[in-house]
Amino acid sequence: MNRGTAIEIFSILMFSLTFLSCQKITCEQFNLNHETMDWHFFPDLNQRYIFYDADSNQATFKQTHFVRSEKREFSCHMCACYPDLESIYESSELNVKLENIAIYESLKGNIQSSIYYNIDDLTSWLDIVDGSLVEYVNDKDYFKKFNIQNHSSLNLNGQTYYNVTQLDVIETDQTNIEIFWIQEEKGMLGFKVNDQIGTK
Repeated sequence: MNRGTAIEIFSILMFSLTFLSCQKITCEQFNLNHETMDWHFFPDLNQRYIFYDADSNQATFKQTHFVRSEKREFSCHMCACYPDLESIYESSELNVKLENIAIYESLKGNIQSSIYYNIDDLTSWLDIVDGSLVEYVNDKDYFKKFNIQNHSSLNLNGQTYYNVTQLDVIETDQTNIEIFWIQEEKGMLGFKVNDQIGTK
């Protein structure tokens, strides 16, 4: 067997193995009931939300962007599906933009679920671990953006809330929001801007 024939046979074998190892999969549409949505700023995805401070001044967050990944089929070798949902809410009164990108791996169950909190110029990636938010941090790309505290109960503008997660913004030059409070499945309860607290 000459060298050319050997190379040709090897190429055919490699092509055959590649073809046979390829599989067709279906990636589901982003599931709005997935646990990732429990930590969305606004889990029920209404068009607008109104917050009031102690003096009854209001700030409205309106939905300005919404994209939900659709069901799709494709062929692959090392397959993975990451359905995602992107949404943006903006308040003209506060000049604040709140963006979420919720994402999870759908072929392997709930192995990896993450949500991005983008607040004006601040971006943070948070993993959902045992029903709590854990900020992803490394020495290269992702730096700590929040100090996170969990409260069994908390009073905001005269209302008592239970099992509240508080996120204190470290880099306050990147957004007008100083602190915000979020509750699993309920979303954002309130925020602090210019020493004023706004709640729904």
